[in-house]
Amino acid sequence: MKVKDESITEKLLQCAKAEFLERGFAESSMRTIAERAGVTTGMLYSRFADKGEIFRELVKGPAEELYNFFVGVQEEFAGYRPSISAARCTLTSLERSTAWWISSTTISTPSNL
Repeated sequence: MKVKDESITEKLLQCAKAEFLERGFAESSMRTIAERAGVTTGMLYSRFADKGEIFRELVKGPAEELYNFFVGVQEEFAGYRPSISAARCTLTSLERSTAWWISSTTISTPSNL
């Protein structure tokens, strides 16, 4: 079994990333990625089946970091539960205050309207 050179794989990923950023995913191709990396398309295909696989490999690390961040936030605030009854009391109080203010305020209008 042949061991693949990780430095070449890393170079391919960095060149693909630059290609995706400059041209967009849709406009990038395995051929242009290989050209940018200075390798044959055969070498590129020996490591990645298609540009979708390259993209997934590029976003895997950042996606895991983002996931772990949100898991941490969720765990940090797991015990925090805003009180629904407190919110209801506040809204009820506001409704009563508004109703009282409306009922106690007299609006002056000209008598000829």
